[in-house]
Parts: sequence; C-alpha cells; structure tokens
Amino acid sequence: LQEAGMSESEAGALLNDARALCRERILRDSGIPMVSLKKYQKAGIVDPEEFCTLHPVYISSRTGIRLDTVYKHVEKVCSFLGRRSPEKIGQAAVERGRKDLLRIPGIGEKTLESLYRAGIVDPDGLARADPEQVSIQSGIPINALNEYILALKRSSRTEPAGPAGQAATR
Repeated sequence: LQEAGMSESEAGALLNDARALCRERILRDSGIPMVSLKKYQKAGIVDPEEFCTLHPVYISSRTGIRLDTVYKHVEKVCSFLGRRSPEKIGQAAVERGRKDLLRIPGIGEKTLESLYRAGIVDPDGLARADPEQVSIQSGIPINALNEYILALKRSSRTEPAGPAGQAATR
C-alpha cells in the first residue's frame, strides 16, 4: 500500500476497516439480524470468535439482548465457524444465580458482569472455579476472588441443613 502512495497510518486504517467489514460480513452471513448486530457492535462485541468464547450471559448483560435470543445468535455464529456452542442456561436460573451472587459481600453489579465474562453465573460456579483462571478472564484480582469464595463457604456453613445433611440451596 505504501507503493500506491499511502502513508503507514492510512494503510493501517484501511486494513482495520477491511477487518471490521469482514467480521461484520461473517456475523451477517451466519444469520445475525442487522438490528441485533448494531447492539452487539455498540457493546464492543464485534469479533465472531467472541460469540464462541464469551459467555452468552455476559453478552446478554452487555447488549441488553434477551438471553434466549443471544443463545440463538451464538448457535448460528458457532455453527457457521464450525465451533461448539455453549450449554444453555435458562433465564430463571440466571436470575437466581444473579441474586445469590449479589448477596456475597463485595460483589456488586460491576463485579457480577466481570464474573459473567469468566462464565461464572451462580455461586456453585464460583465455588468450583479456579481463581487464577477467573482472574485472567474477568480482570478481578485473585485476592478478591478468594475473599468471595471464602465468604461463600462461610455462608453455606451457616445455612440450615437440607436433605441428607447438605446445606440448603438458595
């Protein structure tokens, strides 16, 4: 491109524009409606790979698109790319998990969204998670994650016992 008289910055901008058009074309070709595509773009979710790597609950929370619609779009894009779609989680389960996670001291809406980015949608997922991996995916410091997990374990010990002596689930 420099031989054609373009500066390095102009060539870089042209290449970025071409990449953006290619990503948009893949999303459109996979069946994402333009109205949804604009919402994904506004939320910064523009790379088709993100549909296969980001958790649908996170995508839904960032875009405001209904979770069931996001799952349909994720399935379309992942299928188009030859990738496996994530397991579906129902809206009711997500809402229960959200309420339960927000009960953990230190977890607010911003932290919740970061947990969603790492695929953590309920306290069980947090309890089973590898704090180091979640920290990398979410940006939450490991010491904060360890505190959340400790608070979660403390609260599960103080809940009334459920069947067979297990802590009752919320």
